[in-house]
Amino acid sequence: MRSSRLTTAIFSVPNGDRRQPHRDLAGLFDGTRSHYAYQVEGLNEVLLEQFGDEYLEEQPEAEFLTGEEEPRTLAEIIEAEQEFFDKVWYVRSISHDDDTRELPADIRAGMMAHRERIEAEYGRDELWKAIGPGHEEAWQCGYINGKLATLRRVLGSEWDFLDTLTSQTAGFVPAPAGASVTERKADLRR
Repeated sequence: MRSSRLTTAIFSVPNGDRRQPHRDLAGLFDGTRSHYAYQVEGLNEVLLEQFGDEYLEEQPEAEFLTGEEEPRTLAEIIEAEQEFFDKVWYVRSISHDDDTRELPADIRAGMMAHRERIEAEYGRDELWKAIGPGHEEAWQCGYINGKLATLRRVLGSEWDFLDTLTSQTAGFVPAPAGASVTERKADLRR
C-alpha cells in the first residue's frame, strides 16, 4: 500500500484532488492524445470517452478493469497454498520412491499414509498428470511448482522457496494439513 500512496503523491496534485496530475506533469496530458486517469474509475472514464459503446460491449470480458473481481481472502490463499504443497510433495515422493525404500518402516508408513490422504483428497488420476518423463508431465509438474511459489510469495516467502521438507520427518512427510508457510519455515530452522 505504501508504494501506491507514493506513486499517487508523485503523479497527482500534492495535497489536492488526486484525480488531477501534478502541476509538473500536467502539460503531458492534453486530453486528446494523452489522458491522466486516477484509479480504475478514472481509467474506465477515459476508455468510455475514447471508445464509447464499443468499450461497453467489450467491458464484461475485461472484469479486471471494472474492479468487480474480489481479491482472495487470506484463508483462501492459505488453503490453495496447502493444496499445491500437497501436490508438489506427492509428485516428489513418487519421483524419489527408489530413494525411500531404505527408510525406517515407521517413516515409510507415514509417507504412504500421507500419499493416501492426498490421493483421497485430490484424486490419484489428477495427481499423476504431473508424474512421468513426457513433456506434458514435465509441464504440469512445473505448473504446480509455479503455483506453489506464487502463493508462497503472496504469503511473504521468497520466490524460490519450494521446500516440502520438515525437520520432523527428514523430508518425507509433509507438515500437518493447515500448517502455514511461516510455521514450515520455523520448523525447518529448528
